[in-house]
Amino acid sequence: MRPSFVTLFAVLTAAAPFDKRQATTITDAQILNYALTLEHLEATFYQEGLANFTQQDFEDAGLGGLFYNNLKEIAHDETTHVSFLTGALQAAGAPATAACDYAFGTTTLAEFVTVANVLEGVGVSAYLGAAASIVNKDYLTAAGSILTVEARHSAFWRENQSPPQSPFPSPFDIPLDFNEVYSLAVQFITSCPKSNPPLPVKAFPAITLTSPSGEVVNGTTLELTVAESVMAAGAYFITSTGSVAAPLMGSGTKYSVTVPSGAQAGQEYLVLTKDMNAPTDENIVAGPVVIMVADNDYGVTVPPTPCPSETAPPMSSQAPPPPMSSKASPPLPATTTMPAPPATTCPGELTGAYQTPHLIVPIKSTSPNQAYGTQYTATITETECVIFNFDIPASYAGKTCEYNFLFPEQSMLETSSYTLSGSGSLDMWALSSAADQSTSWNNAPAKASHLGGWSPSPGSKWSPWSGSCAAGTAVSVEMCASESLSFTFFEDT
Repeated sequence: MRPSFVTLFAVLTAAAPFDKRQATTITDAQILNYALTLEHLEATFYQEGLANFTQQDFEDAGLGGLFYNNLKEIAHDETTHVSFLTGALQAAGAPATAACDYAFGTTTLAEFVTVANVLEGVGVSAYLGAAASIVNKDYLTAAGSILTVEARHSAFWRENQSPPQSPFPSPFDIPLDFNEVYSLAVQFITSCPKSNPPLPVKAFPAITLTSPSGEVVNGTTLELTVAESVMAAGAYFITSTGSVAAPLMGSGTKYSVTVPSGAQAGQEYLVLTKDMNAPTDENIVAGPVVIMVADNDYGVTVPPTPCPSETAPPMSSQAPPPPMSSKASPPLPATTTMPAPPATTCPGELTGAYQTPHLIVPIKSTSPNQAYGTQYTATITETECVIFNFDIPASYAGKTCEYNFLFPEQSMLETSSYTLSGSGSLDMWALSSAADQSTSWNNAPAKASHLGGWSPSPGSKWSPWSGSCAAGTAVSVEMCASESLSFTFFEDT
């Protein structure tokens, strides 16, 4: 006779016991309203996104093909979830929570894509964490059917990040408790109708990851800011098999945490606790904060399509990753502008491992305090520069890296285009530290070394620097234009 699922589960839990986290007394109606609170948030997020960004906006950002059609389907799914949960509560004679007012902070398309990825990941963890508390089997089945759809949404968004993330980064997803999920959701909620039924949840003080940006690897130091002063003694990453302690330093509102080897790949959650015990509702003092841990797609690149069907960007940073830091090798001599010879073929082929920008941040002298966040399209003029961030994998230690900038002719492009006008040169600088999405003209990292200048010409390649890879770090370079040169291009991958 085959062993039952219950027997198998008992064996698994005996082999790898889970943390005993605090059980919360909560009714099925409250759980449905908790889920409805999250679905209202997601449905409104997509409604606003479709109202703020057009199909052409997404196509200009490289999200073409069936992307927009699938985006509309996701929005429809979330609206359907709202209607379903509302109907289930009303049929049971329970009041249903109404939509709140929200502030998502997604003023750019890139921000919308990033937040969508986070929200769908949280949705998966929310339904997974709530499942054990649902008593009614019909409700449990319904919640499970929504959970699987949320997981597909999450996979869709992970694949459409820049750079792409694995749609299935780990064999198991991470469950979150009610208060942990609510602490993440409430950061987007500004007010709710007073008639909404109360939920037995509370929000912990929010944590902001100030650096670094993008995915992180084991051993990375995270700089955190807490919304209010707390006395934290422990830091824990919540995983599918329990909590993993992480080294912690700091006090008050500023803390540093080192990513431990046990952190789970994909969308992780970090909390601070008042003691060194595993996190519960009693000892969590802040968080969770979402941390994207490097997955199986991290640092992996797809070889470029050979010419003439080249789909690489007009000015591609698809090069072996840049090694620059404030201690980088000396820059190219002088500031000579190197004219590029005309070409009618592909300007170059990239071989071996290479990295594309993980962050593209415009800064403008005309709006010196404005932070524009990461973008897919770059414009470079005398008054508008662009900072490119690259996360250099630790596996590149001891290797030689270089920048390669491929500038195809318009006829070689199938999914993007560029505009180039005026005269002058492009100049590249290594920066003293990495930029982030809050970087503006006034607070940008200092220029550490000039890497050279270049007169861009379609069909050419620019290789301004090579040297030792700054493995395991994030590095930034800044590109500006001189004289009347104006260059706008989409960063394709």
